Amino acid sequence: MRALGIEGNVETDVFILPFQSKDQLLLCSDGLSNMLTEQEIEAILTSKRTLAEKADIFITKANANGGEDNITVLLLERNLGEKGRDVS
Repeated sequence: MRALGIEGNVETDVFILPFQSKDQLLLCSDGLSNMLTEQEIEAILTSKRTLAEKADIFITKANANGGEDNITVLLLERNLGEKGRDVS
C-alpha cells in the first residue's frame, strides 16, 4: 500500500502508454476501484455520456455499493482535430 503524505518517500509506478484520439484515461482511488467491478467501470466508460456525467455515475455507484473510502476520480479524453492536433 502506498499513500501520499504518510511516508517521507513514496515509490511511484510510471507507465508510458499510447494515448490516441478518443482514448479515455481513468485515474482513481481505491475508494472507486474497490467498489465497482471492471465490467461496471468499462460499461460506464464506453457509454455515450459526457466525462462529467461519467464521473458523477462512478461516484454515485461507488457510494451505492458501500462507499467505504474516499472516492477520487479523474477522467480524461483525448480529442484530435482534423489536422491531428489536440483540441479543447
